[in-house]
Amino acid sequence: MNATTKQLLDQIVEDKKLLQSKMMWELDSPAMATLSAFLFASAGRKADIERYAECKKYLKKNIGVFSELRGISSVIVITKMCLSENYEEYLTGVNTVYRKLRAIHKLTASPYMVLAAINIYEAGGVIKADENIEKFETVYKELKSKHFWLTSDEDRPFVALMTSRDININALADEVSRCYDASKKMSFSKEAMHTVSQIMSLSPKSVDAKVEDLKATMDAFKKYNVKGLKYQLMPVAAALGLVIEDSDIKATKIRENYDYLKGQKGFKWYLSNTKRSLYSSLAYAIENLTGSETVLNSVISTALTNIIIEEIIIFIMINTTTQLASSNSSGGN
Repeated sequence: MNATTKQLLDQIVEDKKLLQSKMMWELDSPAMATLSAFLFASAGRKADIERYAECKKYLKKNIGVFSELRGISSVIVITKMCLSENYEEYLTGVNTVYRKLRAIHKLTASPYMVLAAINIYEAGGVIKADENIEKFETVYKELKSKHFWLTSDEDRPFVALMTSRDININALADEVSRCYDASKKMSFSKEAMHTVSQIMSLSPKSVDAKVEDLKATMDAFKKYNVKGLKYQLMPVAAALGLVIEDSDIKATKIRENYDYLKGQKGFKWYLSNTKRSLYSSLAYAIENLTGSETVLNSVISTALTNIIIEEIIIFIMINTTTQLASSNSSGGN
């Protein structure tokens, strides 16, 4: 393991511990704190614990108790407040966009709607919110009419991200559909494979090449004992397909991350293999999904690379967290 990787993992471990101390009453605070630590790391920043506490207090004071901004997605909102120059302005802006979306979709309150609001706000602020919401709604309806069974609430953040930045989402949507048809038999989870297909659509490779990359990565995970539930690891495996490196080398490095984390407080035996593998893979992704080492579809500008990387991390983590919350609420483990 090189010094840069060790430093990144040490930072995530330390930040997770400090952040968790501010999340005493949160649902599964270890997972929430880890999510926040990864968001700080993906932004190239160490966690500012005092600012996090300040932002959290401000959110609770200014956002209604039943708002989804205080639900599962609150950690993302608070962390992004921390990373913004003016957290009061940031929260006001995101909440304004979220309320505009909720006025249209009165029965749809979810973490994905919050993430859509974040993407729309960050693209052009409140000033361009109405314009970007109109584009978002138009494209989402078109996608729903073309791909009814594939398009759902979980797609809102991806659609909002692309449409608010004037990216040809229809071209990507067709590629998502092709990737899904080619890869859907790799897992029983339709939701996981749709997420996989969205991520694969960002690559300029042929559909067959992308599916082969995904298979090669999953085979390498098995070969190097990167353990976990296949359907939960599939999306991060798809993200690794954007990195220009041999699958065996990727899996070897991820296994090194896995072994190192297993010896760190908060990531030891009591953490599931799936989560440890997921975190180890995301750490690899943060370090390697850079402009010079990443292949992205020609419709994605170089300037959006870091935003896309962050979106992939959030997408994977929020899906995992949502599954966890559903499991806990039904008495699952």
